[in-house]
Amino acid sequence: MIPLLIFVAVVAVARLTLVHSSTGERHINKLVALATATALLREPAIAARVAPVVPGGAPTLYTVWHALFVLMSALFVGLFLLWDRGLAQYRKPQRRVVLLACAIGVALFVVAEPARRAGMSIPEAGGWRYAVYCSLTAALLVGFCVCNSRPVLMLRTQTQKERLVVLFLYVAACGTTLVSALMACGAMMRAAGMSNLFTDFAHLNGSCELLLPLLFLGHATLVPSVLRSAAKLARLDPDSRALRRLYPVWRDLTAAVPGVVLELNRIDRRGATTAEHLHRHRVEIMDAAAIVGHYTAPLPDAVDELIENSESDEDEREDLRRVLELAAAAWRLKAVGGVHHAGDPLIAQYCTPDLKILAELWESAKELMEQATAHELNCPTTQDLR
Repeated sequence: MIPLLIFVAVVAVARLTLVHSSTGERHINKLVALATATALLREPAIAARVAPVVPGGAPTLYTVWHALFVLMSALFVGLFLLWDRGLAQYRKPQRRVVLLACAIGVALFVVAEPARRAGMSIPEAGGWRYAVYCSLTAALLVGFCVCNSRPVLMLRTQTQKERLVVLFLYVAACGTTLVSALMACGAMMRAAGMSNLFTDFAHLNGSCELLLPLLFLGHATLVPSVLRSAAKLARLDPDSRALRRLYPVWRDLTAAVPGVVLELNRIDRRGATTAEHLHRHRVEIMDAAAIVGHYTAPLPDAVDELIENSESDEDEREDLRRVLELAAAAWRLKAVGGVHHAGDPLIAQYCTPDLKILAELWESAKELMEQATAHELNCPTTQDLR
């Protein structure tokens, strides 16, 4: 049990710290926080340490985590509402469900009050009050599942990922509702004087132990999103890697044509995502390349010979020529102070290489430039221009 709770707590802390980019993610975070608090408070070892600081002690704490469970159920219902109605229309019904959950939580405290005054938890007191207590705990989820028995959301899914997400929501909803309903039925049968294996099982599992596998599964499904956010924070995600590959191209081209760089204030720079930075770099590279390309010139024979002697195939050698011509033009423009000091363009039309080709061959072009002398290239070496 302790390893499971540690896993749940670690995933919850990581999720709350790293993932909060959208309304849907923040809604899930609230659900995760309540689910984790519920799981921790129901653990006897943790409850024994928390109970002394709670007015009323362990009996009050028992009702507290059941009230948190009901509120968690309301947020779980909100996931369906969010998926079904979208961001614009889910908030109003979600607030109603949360208010209903709060009312049920207050009712739980009212029903358990006589047992609390006697210094007992509500399961120890038993009777019809405990049956009503269990019924109130399960009422929200049971009512929701009855009203939404048809899997309409599954019919609206378009991708395999969406189907898996909706399938998990249905499995979790049905599993949680079934366990809660069984506990309520067992409590009612026990209050009516019945005693059998089912009522004994329901009473022994009144602390919702059967829900722990679902809780573990739910937190396990959140691990990929946590890992993706951690990768973004460490700049190891695909967008960050692509940004690093494009940076040398962006640096050299925009140094030749600085006017294409969009100047942002500090707040906008800090608030921009990696994907936004990548998009801006791509646009600025293509804009700069379109301008620099008009100043490209044929490569000197010495450089062309180096390309011909390379082990690449003909298409790769041709791509390397085009990239090297663009790189040489960029370095020349930077050396003379930009296009305003470079004179008339050398060519009227220029076809810019693809971004992928630029990123892959830019460093190779610099190496070739470093192998040739400044006199042979009629331009400075990259070492001089760094």
